Amino acid sequence: MALGIGISGPRGGGGGATPSLSIGVYSDAGYTIPVASLTYGATAYIKLVSANITPTTHTFFFGNGTKNAPQVTQAGDSLAWVVSLTGTVTISATATQGTTATADATPFTLTSTIVITNSLKFDGVNDTTLATPLIVRNQDFSVSFWFKMNSASVTNSLFSMGIKYDSNRLALTVFYNVNNITVLSSGTGWNLNRNVAWAGDTNWHNMVVTNNNSTNLIEIFIDGASIGVPNWDALTADFDYLLLAYGFNYNYGAVNIADFNIHDSVLTSLQIAALQTVGATSANSVQRWIFSEAVGTVSGSVTDIVNNQKATLSKMTLPFGIVADAP
Repeated sequence: MALGIGISGPRGGGGGATPSLSIGVYSDAGYTIPVASLTYGATAYIKLVSANITPTTHTFFFGNGTKNAPQVTQAGDSLAWVVSLTGTVTISATATQGTTATADATPFTLTSTIVITNSLKFDGVNDTTLATPLIVRNQDFSVSFWFKMNSASVTNSLFSMGIKYDSNRLALTVFYNVNNITVLSSGTGWNLNRNVAWAGDTNWHNMVVTNNNSTNLIEIFIDGASIGVPNWDALTADFDYLLLAYGFNYNYGAVNIADFNIHDSVLTSLQIAALQTVGATSANSVQRWIFSEAVGTVSGSVTDIVNNQKATLSKMTLPFGIVADAP
């Protein structure tokens, strides 16, 4: 049986009544509160009910159309599954009685929603977080995230991407530089340091950065509004994306970063507007860190929920790292 695809009807191994199987999904371990929607990271308690068959094996399948979670095969008919997919999740199941009978359940549709409860907090002294972005040179892309500066009177790094091969310099870096958002991009040269006026504060804000490869334009949006479209020389073909750093570029940021997304296209105004709802899902996210790891995590890595890419935490100590603070 293909993951996430239901079989049109049950099948049996001989005469008598036709075997059947049904799927129930609940929010409690006692299987008393049925649900059709759960938050990402919550536990779905799944119960299979069979008829006209005495199953020896049950198999559970999970998929959202683009990504599959590991299937589970076991003797028991119940499963506590931590929701590890987003969007519309199809739960399918089969039950088998040795080689004599098989029942296929009608797939169950579960809506998995994102609720942002945590952020990654940087001390502004030496904290870094590094990952490999899943975009390549000569490609349109966008970056979106929420940020909160713990001081608006100092320079605060927000994020940087890429390494320029010939000099090991960052190819795109965005930071707050006291009443300005500063963008430094490496195109045909390394003189593209541009400031866009923005009076910073210590509240949560949403930032979107778009890179249009064909028009050579980088645009910055804060809280859904463009803060200017200078004629940047956009990122050109003399580097590959090898590095993503948030909270760090040439200096360290005393900042909180939440729900960090990389998108494989230039986001439209409607898509940017939709992202102003905390936890909103973008269909073209190729990486997304929502920092759902345990509060107090200061070492190891955090994982993006789209492609399971790791971001390494370095030199973090309490009370920084994963914190229960969100927009």
